[in-house]
Amino acid sequence: MALDIDSLAPPAAALSAPPSLLRWSVVFLTSCMLGVVLMLLLWPKNLPTATALFWTTVIGIPAIASAVVVVIPLLLRAGAQRDADAWNRARDVDVQKAFQSESRAIALLAGSYRFSLDDEKNDVSNLVSGDLLLVAQPTPDRSAAVEARWFDAPACAVTERATTYDATRQLKALDNVLKKLLDAVTSAIQTLPGRIPLTVKLHVAAPLIADDIEKRFQLAWKVADLRDVAVIHEPVPPGLMSLDRWLDQGPGPERDHATLLVVIQLHRLVSKSPPKGCAEAGVALLTIPEDLARRNGLQSKARIFRPREGTIATLAETLKFALTWGAAESDTVGHLWHTGFDMVGQRALLSATKSVGLPSTTERQPPGAHNLDRMLGHAGAAADWFALACACEYADAFGGPQLVATHDGRHASISVVRPTDRPTLHKSL
Repeated sequence: MALDIDSLAPPAAALSAPPSLLRWSVVFLTSCMLGVVLMLLLWPKNLPTATALFWTTVIGIPAIASAVVVVIPLLLRAGAQRDADAWNRARDVDVQKAFQSESRAIALLAGSYRFSLDDEKNDVSNLVSGDLLLVAQPTPDRSAAVEARWFDAPACAVTERATTYDATRQLKALDNVLKKLLDAVTSAIQTLPGRIPLTVKLHVAAPLIADDIEKRFQLAWKVADLRDVAVIHEPVPPGLMSLDRWLDQGPGPERDHATLLVVIQLHRLVSKSPPKGCAEAGVALLTIPEDLARRNGLQSKARIFRPREGTIATLAETLKFALTWGAAESDTVGHLWHTGFDMVGQRALLSATKSVGLPSTTERQPPGAHNLDRMLGHAGAAADWFALACACEYADAFGGPQLVATHDGRHASISVVRPTDRPTLHKSL
């Protein structure tokens, strides 16, 4: 994060209550009366009293002295208030500039996600309908029923080795998912000007076929007839906070490029039972800094704002700053896409959304909060980016700011996704 909140200048210390006019009026009158009595006692007896000097001395001097006693504290208080107001105005300008700098966005040029090879099942409207739910299903060898979700898996013959079956199925699933994902982003990649560098980051979690992953990707890339690129292949993908680090970069080669992020999670099904509550999934996101997209006339589908990182204990503050970075009022956010939170974390997240007044959290199970782990299963390496892709897809299809919340076991990240200059059709289904 470029901005350290603690480094911002603090507001001026609150001043004490303003002076009471009634109290100081009493002080003024009392002081005048005492002054008049004192002047009368000190007036020389040999001097006449029916003169202008007498009345000036007896009344004028006490009045002036009393006014000085009363006005000086009032002036000092007014000066302190002016200084505090001036400090706070200057601070507000600095804070606003800092927040505007933090509110830069990454533009999504194209994106796709897959938890099924059936295009209709992947439609975002199915995700918000509430009809999808993770249920137990038998493994291909019928040896167990596991509450998990996976891509197409033919029956496993009794004579087939378990590791051979899993490796063969994973290769086929990888090819199919890569084709689906690349088909969705091919057009946007082809419209990228040649002067804009393209970085491809490939992250596939499938240990049985680790040696074949990059080769299969290059083959799918060649079939799609896309420009030659170098592929960065790492099994473990970055989290959402990698967007924060990208936004921190100043103009230059480190920042001014498009990135295609491809993340796929596959599991063993026969040689080892898949983890309970897991899901196989794939995500492809073609992103670019928003100012670079604007300068080159590229049309984006959604705007991804700087994520804010925190802990379960600081979720309310994390959410507040995420909304600030995304320039989103809490009552305009209709959907929250979250993954990685256990029961304690989910309650904390719900409490945080209620504290900022999100309209989708008026019930115990909010209609606008989508627990992807409960609906589809936890997508493992692809989980964070799957949630982001869902939010972007919904924002592009229906409009309105979306919230994305992820948890990696230690830290929570929250980001705002907004459509690109589109009206909101409705807030919540």
